[in-house]
Amino acid sequence: MAICHPSAWTFLMSDFLRPEKPSFSACYRRMHHAARKYSWSPIPSESSLRRRMLRVLAEQRSRSAPIVIRRER
Repeated sequence: MAICHPSAWTFLMSDFLRPEKPSFSACYRRMHHAARKYSWSPIPSESSLRRRMLRVLAEQRSRSAPIVIRRER
């Protein structure tokens, strides 16, 4: 997994998970701009962070998903 500055990751997550559901690319651009402004480093590529975001969201969904047990008839 690519290393990302913690503040940059938090910025990206909070922006992407807003109720308005902005595109990941738009969130990455905003985060990248903030990273330059605040000297956050390292910042991985957009594709690396997109894969990381998908992995984190999938893990959270699997943890919060109810367990369904079907009875055999």
